[in-house]
Amino acid sequence: AFDERAQRIITVFAEHAGLAMETVRLSDQLRGHARELETHISERKKVEQALRSSERRYKQLVETATDLIYRTDNNGYFTYVNPVTVRTLGFQSETELLGRHFSDFVHPSFRKKLIRAYTEQQARPASNSYHEFIALGKAHTKIWLGQNVQPIVENGQVVGYQALARDITKRREVEDALVKRSEELNTTNAKLARALRAKDEFLANMSHELRTPLNAILGRAEILLDGIHGPVNEKQSTSLRVIEESGHHLLELINDILDLAKIEAGKITLDIQPVAVAHLCESSLQFVRQIAHKKQIQLNAEVEPALKTCLADERRLKQVLINLLSNAAKFTPVGGEVRLKVFSDAEAETVHFQVIDTGIGISSKDMQQLFKPFVQLDSSLARTHEGTGLGLSLVFRLTEMHGGSITLESEVGVGSCFTVTLPQRPFTTPIESKELAEKDQLSYGPLHSHTPNSASHNHRILLVEDNETNIEIFVEYLQVWGYQVIVARSGPEALARAQEETPDLILMDVQIPEMDGLTAICELRKTTVLQEVPIITLTALAMQGDRDRCLAAGANVYLSKPVQLRQLVRTIDQLLSEQIAAPKEPHHV
Repeated sequence: AFDERAQRIITVFAEHAGLAMETVRLSDQLRGHARELETHISERKKVEQALRSSERRYKQLVETATDLIYRTDNNGYFTYVNPVTVRTLGFQSETELLGRHFSDFVHPSFRKKLIRAYTEQQARPASNSYHEFIALGKAHTKIWLGQNVQPIVENGQVVGYQALARDITKRREVEDALVKRSEELNTTNAKLARALRAKDEFLANMSHELRTPLNAILGRAEILLDGIHGPVNEKQSTSLRVIEESGHHLLELINDILDLAKIEAGKITLDIQPVAVAHLCESSLQFVRQIAHKKQIQLNAEVEPALKTCLADERRLKQVLINLLSNAAKFTPVGGEVRLKVFSDAEAETVHFQVIDTGIGISSKDMQQLFKPFVQLDSSLARTHEGTGLGLSLVFRLTEMHGGSITLESEVGVGSCFTVTLPQRPFTTPIESKELAEKDQLSYGPLHSHTPNSASHNHRILLVEDNETNIEIFVEYLQVWGYQVIVARSGPEALARAQEETPDLILMDVQIPEMDGLTAICELRKTTVLQEVPIITLTALAMQGDRDRCLAAGANVYLSKPVQLRQLVRTIDQLLSEQIAAPKEPHHV
């Protein structure tokens, strides 16, 4: 019995001991779970604290940003606006904006466009979009905004939009002002272009109107001097030479005025080519030999032996030198000296043209205004020297166009030294100047006695001219030299007479009735039998490009009025001789 009781006691004790041990185990496990829970709670608190800190920083960043930041729900109603958005739109509190549709604050002209853009963006939730539009503030003020929009996506669905915008009103105002200014400039440029065209037309017409009567004056004087109407006595010859010299002087003044106007209008371009320096100097000095001879002025030229050529527009550089030499001769007293000196500076890559005289000199106070147009230092009513005051202004402008400069050293009563400096890459080998000399003879050279071509009696010339005085002069002079002259007074008549008569040479005025001379030349060149016939244009048009247009139309030679009749006859004989000796290839247009 004791054993059974003891056994039960032991069994109960064992059960209690096992329960106690399980209790201890569970208690330890519970304490472990409690510690883990405390750790999780602590970590969660840290996360929540970090999240709250992040939210505070984000809110601080958003609310202190200088840009507009706002959100809308999927339907476009504001769910958040930062203070800048509130202030920019002219409100006092965010509550005045929250719950309102964004389109309420968009200018009507942009509403449809923005709503369509939001709708399209729902189909492309991963994309951002940028829009510029006019927003309307509380008092209907207009504010230009540049807005970046990004969809807010949850579970693959667009649930709203967030936007960052900036006030670009000032930028758009500047852009609008620039556009307006650009339009104004375009309008102004169009007006200037019309004014320039009108100026070009005026210059061309002035050239024509001034040169045409001069052609008649100089032509008549030349006919009388050549004894076409019989011999003239010495007194008559002297008077005629005065008329001729005065006419040429007037022509020089017209050329100076037109050249200065063309430079001002940007209508003169330079043809920079190697120029034979010695030939250039000699041909320039040729122009002042007569006045130098009359005043017993000694002319000298000193050209650096190694300087064979220089880079320049020969015609314009010659114009510069002739103006300087003419002025030097004009203001140098009887028995004085005028010297042309040319030398190079290899290190500076320049060439220098000096015109030195022993003339009256120029005071330092007058030097500053010397190169201004129409300025004459001797401007009193009792002035002793002629001129318009344009020559040195032209010299200055033409030198500038070459990229060069002009300087002056002078002493009153002693003389002056003008130095023209041009940029260069000097040439050491000479160029052939025969062609230049021939061209020079036609354009500038003195007239020599001329004997007509023996075959001229059989040559027929078609003269296309509408000015009766010019017709009379040309016909008289050419007939005396043995040419048969056929006259046409309009473009269509010229075409008809040319096809009927097949002339040996055509003299074509450019400004003629019904069809201008250039068009007439093009039409003539289309006729096979007339493709070889030499054509000389005789025109009062002497603007930049007129020569090129005449030659491009099919003319062989361009001569500007007033035409020297002896020069014209030489040119005709030369062309006819070339035609007989070596016919050219047909001219195609």
